[in-house]
Amino acid sequence: MNTSVLGLISTIMRWLGKVIAIAVLSMILSLIFGTIAIEMVSLGPNFHYIFFVVPILSIFLAIVWERIPGRRQNSGNSSEPKFVTSIKNWSKSEDPEKGLNGYKWKFVILCALAIITVPVLSMTPSLWERMARSRDAEAALRSFTPTYPPNADLKRLERTLAEFERSRRSISDELSVPKEISPITLLLFNDSNDYRNARNLSWSGGFTECIESGVTIGVPLEEASNVFDEDPHSGAPMHEMLHAMMCQRLGPTNFFSVQSWFHEGVAQLYGNADMSRLRYRIINRTMLWMKRDQLIPPERFCYYRQEGSSAEITLFYSTSWEFVRSLERGYKRSTLIAIIDDVAAGVPFDKSLVDRLGGSCTDLYAKWSESL
Repeated sequence: MNTSVLGLISTIMRWLGKVIAIAVLSMILSLIFGTIAIEMVSLGPNFHYIFFVVPILSIFLAIVWERIPGRRQNSGNSSEPKFVTSIKNWSKSEDPEKGLNGYKWKFVILCALAIITVPVLSMTPSLWERMARSRDAEAALRSFTPTYPPNADLKRLERTLAEFERSRRSISDELSVPKEISPITLLLFNDSNDYRNARNLSWSGGFTECIESGVTIGVPLEEASNVFDEDPHSGAPMHEMLHAMMCQRLGPTNFFSVQSWFHEGVAQLYGNADMSRLRYRIINRTMLWMKRDQLIPPERFCYYRQEGSSAEITLFYSTSWEFVRSLERGYKRSTLIAIIDDVAAGVPFDKSLVDRLGGSCTDLYAKWSESL
């Protein structure tokens, strides 16, 4: 084949490789910056631009990087980054008696230590978490009155109890729940099917019963985990604990005077704040933004009683979460807690909302939905 044709093919393949590399880099950066945008910025009309700006920025940076003079050090027909050459020069040994297979002993020992210590260090946080979980599960037996199936998986039971104990500690001080209140009853089910069959609700992942005689929470057991495969928690223990401790803080009468969107929005906010719930947060916010033209109208949303279809109830939960998140970003979480304190002191929920946030639910929700 003609040399010029081979040269042309070689050039095309080289540039094709660069294009593919830039495309992969663009996708990775889009995911990173898109995640940061979803986490740190409120949803809005310019939300989707991040996924167009980042690839263009990646291509620009790749071109600039390619043009930097002296970036590579040429050696014959091959080229490699300078730092690679430096590492090779540092690791190679000219004296066979002072190394192993051409490498310096210090380099060999360093590699051996890395091979041994990296796996051990990577498992240390999980092992520490395992011990902490065991202690928290024991503490939960003193804080709650659990009921669970006789054939329950003990690892899943331990993890579930630990998540409830951690949720209780996290919320109790923030909501100023009196410590002398009677323990919460936990009804634990083997899995989601057992729970939903018992409750006859296809969309529900947990329930909280708030009555004068006490508070009862019902959820499926969390999935078990180990040092090699740490499954994220479902968020249900924290979600339901928020409901339960609001019931203890307010009492049943005041508890049911608070509008459902506030209950569910605050519970979703707490239940999904952990880093392990990052993927769920990204999916929820992206899907809600895509459905911004199908949101529940303000008059229906503010007095919603979870009586619609499963799809509408799911949309209500997602919307409540993002609406309350926008209020938290605008007025701080302390203001949301102050509203709960107002209701506990006998102030009507609607009045506290106007006093603290400067508008009724319908006004605030309409303004928020228009901003999308």
